[in-house]
Formats: sequence, structure tokens, C-alpha cells
Amino acid sequence: MDPDQAEVGEDALGAVVESLALGLRADGADLTATQSGRQILFTLHIPDEACAECVMPATVLSSMFQHRVDVDLGPGWAIAIDDPRERAGGL
Repeated sequence: MDPDQAEVGEDALGAVVESLALGLRADGADLTATQSGRQILFTLHIPDEACAECVMPATVLSSMFQHRVDVDLGPGWAIAIDDPRERAGGL
């Protein structure tokens, strides 16, 4: 298999998402992820502005998410975070 097209198992990715989502849920947010090749896109789900103020910025979360992916799935994965607070108009 071409390493650029590697697929991580749904269970393995789900376990990573679940471990990262636990802290976000404490602040009223949630997390999902999709994979394409060697990239994982994490999507933050932040329901309202009050919750948005509690969740760390994507720039801070990025290093934490990358570390978890490296530990649980191995090196070589690129991650990105879709943060609704960074979109035009915000929440």
C-alpha cells in the first residue's frame, strides 16, 4: 500500500477522537474526525458563544491533538482542525 494513501482503522481513529473529545465535552463542545490519506481533519462542534469561550483555541489544541495521534497511530500523520470560531462571522 502507498504510505500516502494509508488508512487508519475506524476503531483506532474513533479511540483517538474519543480520548480527545472527553475534555471538550466538559466544556460543552464535541469533536469528530475524518481521514484522507495521511491527513486527519478534526472538526470542533461548539454549540454557542458561551461554550466557545471555554474551549482552548485551535492553535493550542493542535499540538495536543498531534501528540495524541503520534502516540496512538504512529508518526507521519498530518492533522488539521476545523474550528467554527475561525470562520467568517464566528459563532
